[in-house]
Amino acid sequence: MTKTGTIGAVFLHPIVVRIYAFTMIVGFLNGIPDVIFNFYLLAMGYGSDVSGQMAGLVRMSGFVFGIPIGIAVDRWGSIRTMQIGAVFNIIVWMVLLTAPSLVLIQFAYFCSGTFFSIATVAAITALSGIGSLTQRAQLVGMNFTIITVMGFAGSLLAGFLPGVLAPWLGVAATDVLAYRVTLAVLVAASASALLPLVGVSKKSEMFHAERGLQGDDEVSVPILKTIGMTVGYFVVGCAGGILHPFLNVYLRQFYALSDANIGIVVATFTLLMGVGGVIGGRLVGRYGVRTVVVAAGVLCLPFCLGLLSTQITLAVGGYFLLCLCIGMIFPYMDMLLFQAVATRQRGLVKSISTMSWSIGWAIAAYVSGILQMPGNWTLIIMFSAVGYALCGITFGVLPFTPVLRRERQIATNT
Repeated sequence: MTKTGTIGAVFLHPIVVRIYAFTMIVGFLNGIPDVIFNFYLLAMGYGSDVSGQMAGLVRMSGFVFGIPIGIAVDRWGSIRTMQIGAVFNIIVWMVLLTAPSLVLIQFAYFCSGTFFSIATVAAITALSGIGSLTQRAQLVGMNFTIITVMGFAGSLLAGFLPGVLAPWLGVAATDVLAYRVTLAVLVAASASALLPLVGVSKKSEMFHAERGLQGDDEVSVPILKTIGMTVGYFVVGCAGGILHPFLNVYLRQFYALSDANIGIVVATFTLLMGVGGVIGGRLVGRYGVRTVVVAAGVLCLPFCLGLLSTQITLAVGGYFLLCLCIGMIFPYMDMLLFQAVATRQRGLVKSISTMSWSIGWAIAAYVSGILQMPGNWTLIIMFSAVGYALCGITFGVLPFTPVLRRERQIATNT
């Protein structure tokens, strides 16, 4: 790839611009069902038990399809995989909104979670091939910020749409039809996600050819070693899963906050993670990727423990700082991982890391549910705080050394 000299020029790389446009739409799309889908199920007469099953199904899709997605990215290329994923998502949501039975709805919703996994794995893998290590880290950090901020925008709009559409449809704002038409936006969003990727296949091939480290010259890392390098993802998954899914419950029980105020705190969490991604990008350019990830992980410890304060201001303030630090960890730990594996392995290793994180989150969330029964919130918060610190330490200890390259055999005439 031609050296651009500045991060600004790298951000203007034609593939980067297209990926960011795609990511904006995917982030917006992902924020809509977070608010509306449970209401849609309730309006159809299903209970909260079904909502819980749906939440688990979406998470499980990333685990089940993680390896196939990584293989697809490595074999077909990032852009082609995103194109296929967008078409697949259009079909899935059309089925989901017209499905006559719960079993079909559950299957379609399970499949819908695959698209977000495709989008994140493929986009990060593509961005990992442009610029220097520092520039790639900043590109991935910006991608993370775009997803989180646009997810917030999607959730915000989704909350208003049923009330806006209901009068035009002649139904109440809580009617099934109002929610169904709101969710139909997902079909349109999936279709529009294709637009930035139209006609980019040849450019994509050129882009992959410009990565610098070429396939045959790199030494592939054994699969067991790549799994070992993802242990930090498992740790951070445990740290997040034991606390974050139940933060709304904690805020209501311990601080007696209203649902409206809890909603503000949770929404701000998403925004601050995005801000943390931007701040982390600036710090990476000055101090390096590993330093930022390690420092942010360790700093999570005192900020998370702030939730133990009886003062709501200190607790929420500490939590907001925790969100900033988490935003500095997530996009940049991928860069440490990518530099230690061959280019052709990046899609697969990203999928493995996502699976590792998902397993950690699922196990911790299950344990947290048991601990909450006797009200052990102090223990839960301490586990989360220590988990984030251990994540930082893990990424500081593991040897993410640059991938080796084979020496070329040069034929000489005698």
